[in-house]
Amino acid sequence: MNDRFFTAVAPTRRTADAQRQIGELLLSLGVTPHTEGYAMLRDGARLLSDGDRCRRMRLTNELYPLLGESFERKQSRAEHAMRDAVRLAWQREEPEREALCCGETPSNAALLYLLAGYVQAVRSRNG
Repeated sequence: MNDRFFTAVAPTRRTADAQRQIGELLLSLGVTPHTEGYAMLRDGARLLSDGDRCRRMRLTNELYPLLGESFERKQSRAEHAMRDAVRLAWQREEPEREALCCGETPSNAALLYLLAGYVQAVRSRNG
């Protein structure tokens, strides 16, 4: 991963907590860590959940290139990896997912914002 990615979200305890929370939620939704898109979804949602600048980040022009660069992939490959991870998860039956989301496969943007919103809600509840 490159320095640009790490300067976007400085490593803090808050960042580590967000990464853990997002990872747990991804697992409960059926997204498995062995897929390339898992880490990209986790890191993308963490970026979106951290600070005002990142919440306004445009996915196609800012987030996907940043993730692609940090994982040494093209922007299109990063987007595709995330879409594949979501598609594979939604092919499996996951009862927890039905409680959290509608039954349809979400877009990358919808899932990223769902995950980021979850982290923000947990932060505001915990103070």
